[in-house]
Amino acid sequence: LRFLAAADAAQGETKSVTLFATAGSKTSEAVTTALSVRGAPGALDTTFSGGRVTIPDSIDLEAAALAPDGNIILVGTNRGDTDLSLLRLTADGQPDSAFPTRTFRLAPSRTFVGGVVVQPDGKIVVAVDLESVPGQSSLSAVRFTAQGELDPSFSQGGIATLGGIQSASLGAVALAPDGSVVVAGSMFNGENRDFLLVRFSAVGQPNLGAAGFITDSFGASNDSISAVAVALDSSIVVTGQTQFDNGTSRFILARYLNDGTKDGSFGEAGHFTAEFNDDISSSA
Repeated sequence: LRFLAAADAAQGETKSVTLFATAGSKTSEAVTTALSVRGAPGALDTTFSGGRVTIPDSIDLEAAALAPDGNIILVGTNRGDTDLSLLRLTADGQPDSAFPTRTFRLAPSRTFVGGVVVQPDGKIVVAVDLESVPGQSSLSAVRFTAQGELDPSFSQGGIATLGGIQSASLGAVALAPDGSVVVAGSMFNGENRDFLLVRFSAVGQPNLGAAGFITDSFGASNDSISAVAVALDSSIVVTGQTQFDNGTSRFILARYLNDGTKDGSFGEAGHFTAEFNDDISSSA
């Protein structure tokens, strides 16, 4: 898979750039956006905390998100994965004195972070897998207020949990236009792994498909989602990969309707695939 861009903008000049992807004889729909080049190519932005931010050694950074006011939300866990930490940086990369580091013990055993998003009102949503005992966990979304406290208006004390999902692996999280939260990843089906999509309403109730979640399989392979986005019409677009026992992989781009069914008008029966013999860790 190759991503191609055409641009000849000078330093400091804002210019339209066209992005598209090609795979063999297939070419994706082109997307046009605006980019501006600042500073020497590859140079650190020294206006942002001198070009780098140092996180306490006791915290393993897992995810980050940009807040509407320009602040930056960081989410991490301690070295034993028992506690979740919430940090906020100002727009210039300084620790926010109005938001001291918050630490939460959300599960008796361990907490695994899948991603973080910030709502337009500043509330923070973190996708997590909460382990009650080793080997037993539940997929959850945790919402914090803009001040970093658990939000009591979201499900049970700020934590929305969905049962019936075993051996889940989180890949991404996204906000829907109506305030719902979509969590994506993979789930073990007894033989291999399938795409997994979970959606929680704005108040923390599971509401995708009949069970609150859907799965999708692309054959006798291990399928996993690495990125998710929600369109203005509430359709869900995901990218990921499917891995076969012989070591080969395929890139997958799929779209699902608001009710969780595959969008048959998209690609071939709702998805697009391309040969890609490497791991896909993220996409946008």
